[in-house]
Amino acid sequence: MALQEYKWMGKPLKVKEDVYPITGKATYLDDIDIPGTLYLAYVRSPVAHARIKRIDTSKALAHPGVVYCVTGEDVKKALSPFMEITEPPNGRIYDYPLAVDKVRYFGEPVAAIVATSRYAAEDAAELVEVEYEQLGCVLDAEEALKPGAPLVHDEAGTNLVWRGVWDLGSVDTAFAQADRVIKDRIYFHRYAPIPLEPSGVLATYDESQDSLTIYNMIPMPMFVIPMICGALRMPPSKVRMIHPPNIGGSFGGKIMSYTHATLVALLAKTLKKPVKYVETRTENIESGTHSNERTFHVEVAVKKDGTILGLRAKIYDNCGAYPRYEPAGAVIWSQVTPGVYAVKNISIEFAQVMTNKGPTSPVRGYSRLQHNFMWEKLMDIVARELGLDPAEVRLRNLIKAADMPYTGPSGTIYDGGDYERVFRKLLDALEYTKWRKLQEEYRAKKRYIGIGFSAVIDSAANNFGQVKIINKYFPVSGNSEAAMVMIDQGGQVVARTGTSDTGQSHATTFAQIVAEELDMDPSRIEFQRGFDSVSGVWAAHSGAYASRSAVLAGTALALAARKLKEKVVLLAANLLKEDPANLVVKDGKVVSSQSGKQISFEELALIAWSDVLLLPEGFEPGLVSYYVYKPDFKNNLPDPKNRINNTLTYSYTMHGTVVEVDAETAQIKILKHVAVSDPGVMINPLVVEGQEAGAAIQGIEAALLDNLEYDDNGVLLASNFWLYPPITTQEAPNLEIIHDATRSTSSLTGVRGVGEGGGGPVGSLANAVEDALSPFGVKIRSSHLSSKYLYSLLKKSGVKA
Repeated sequence: MALQEYKWMGKPLKVKEDVYPITGKATYLDDIDIPGTLYLAYVRSPVAHARIKRIDTSKALAHPGVVYCVTGEDVKKALSPFMEITEPPNGRIYDYPLAVDKVRYFGEPVAAIVATSRYAAEDAAELVEVEYEQLGCVLDAEEALKPGAPLVHDEAGTNLVWRGVWDLGSVDTAFAQADRVIKDRIYFHRYAPIPLEPSGVLATYDESQDSLTIYNMIPMPMFVIPMICGALRMPPSKVRMIHPPNIGGSFGGKIMSYTHATLVALLAKTLKKPVKYVETRTENIESGTHSNERTFHVEVAVKKDGTILGLRAKIYDNCGAYPRYEPAGAVIWSQVTPGVYAVKNISIEFAQVMTNKGPTSPVRGYSRLQHNFMWEKLMDIVARELGLDPAEVRLRNLIKAADMPYTGPSGTIYDGGDYERVFRKLLDALEYTKWRKLQEEYRAKKRYIGIGFSAVIDSAANNFGQVKIINKYFPVSGNSEAAMVMIDQGGQVVARTGTSDTGQSHATTFAQIVAEELDMDPSRIEFQRGFDSVSGVWAAHSGAYASRSAVLAGTALALAARKLKEKVVLLAANLLKEDPANLVVKDGKVVSSQSGKQISFEELALIAWSDVLLLPEGFEPGLVSYYVYKPDFKNNLPDPKNRINNTLTYSYTMHGTVVEVDAETAQIKILKHVAVSDPGVMINPLVVEGQEAGAAIQGIEAALLDNLEYDDNGVLLASNFWLYPPITTQEAPNLEIIHDATRSTSSLTGVRGVGEGGGGPVGSLANAVEDALSPFGVKIRSSHLSSKYLYSLLKKSGVKA
């Protein structure tokens, strides 16, 4: 669908909130300083699986500055276990902020020290003596399901969190009609999102009101408020959640910090003092959030020309020791079931499994990134097995523009786009034909060039109805977001929503949406950032997650602004004695197109808020409008085959990467990377490109650098940036980003969610490296391309690397 012209939306306006972090004037959680604050430090387990025989805190309590010490036995008495999404046996898991009876992963907190300074708390934590009885650990999901495997949670009686089956289309017929059936195993590795600002929480207790205030940076308050309140045994009316105006990144990982928030809140209430905890970088890497680790056993039915007829897959997801947001990831992948490909016949058996690794959480591209990677590896596997060009195999299988909106086999409704046109643009921009010719020339000189592709669907604004696939009784479905737009007493336009900015430039982009509706310069609109469950505006699904902010909060703001505009025109018509049909709202004024009479927002505000006896009969004082937006997903709830439209919009990005691999050192050099995307209507192209570039760089980082490797005893082998280095400008290539924008058919403003589709380089890099090393028969089946991994593959191929 063609894009319409906007006055303010679509303009690359300067991001006004960037000035604060750049100049060091931004306020983050650790900048909030309340007199008398106490500080928490954890005692963490040095083993992956063990019974806790004894905890001696006497030396810690005697340390100068120490005020209090708490163990798992203490929190078990004071708190209820965290809510679980699934029914038993998974529902029999008892999860607390501190380990009770036994530890289940390396780095799990077993005790906490509270002291007058962070340094005193950390020093005292080292004095706590813990006696462990080590148990056998299990680290692999498939091994964890075997008879006799160590149980992570004895009370559950199994390591299986949840198992589901999707039998879509006519799979048996597709395989019967195939010229070939290709089988393989694909692995997606575990990594950490490492935001610039680690997680943190500050809690205060008001004894006179028996109420808590929790300052935190959890971007999904709708999920954590019931979690925290349930554990604390307090109603939400007694627990105030506040986000600071600035949050130094999240990428989904901070959602799981509700465990910290609950413990800190409990201690603030117990000690009747403010208590603060801020993660160290080591804690963030070792014991913070990890991404989904997944193994795919696949069979694909194909014709000789590369047409894919059907897929069978058994998928094992390793969610670590506690399913704290899981098993949502066991169904979320189905948002992108066929990727960008017209494959209707799909059978998938999905098992999510607990092991003695750290808990997983939503991480940028949650659950879909792994599934997209599977499809893109399959495209290259099919091409190589059949002796075809991987570009041609993709073109043969892409969903056609004429079929949009496209209903996929799992019930998803893709909201427009032209996949073939975008892929051909990618081929041209990447200079594919040129690189194929150079590849042959370079091989003659023993230089190994490879070209790889990957397509990523970025599904946005999720439908929580998909959770009912797991537990039909779980009381959540759909999605919603709230917004407020008002003209205050001074005539200033002010807007708020229930989303929190973790780097998405809300103050700039949301001002552009309101400006479009009120026909005024965005610089005159104040968007108030942050989240406050008492004084803020929010709905039961509010938050910045699942690429939903622009789609849902943006729509709520647009509709709230329209309601306000109607009220403004009604009041102006009464005061100017004009027909409302003749009035135009523009540049902070209401002007008559007939008489030329006008009245400013400032004049209207004074009357509406203060001089209320001048208001017409029945006119509610004030100039404020609220709107809670609830989208219609069409396929709103799952049917007996688990089919559901489990998100609202589907942007997509096609990635192409050219690499050179040194066959002796296994080093990878990115020579060129191009991404072509359809983000829908771009509210601000600078912001969209920034989100896409950041996601792409993070995907490159995940492929080349980030990997959470454990030894055989379950000890994580990364603890700092020396052992787990983040990507820098040295490793980051120049990115060429091209837009082929079409309007979404599913959102009011035509926007699609962006920011999670950049993980495509994980797939394009794996395919490019395999292409480069194809003369040696190397097969890449892992998403992590470490030199160690490549060296082992080259060695198996007989190369003296």
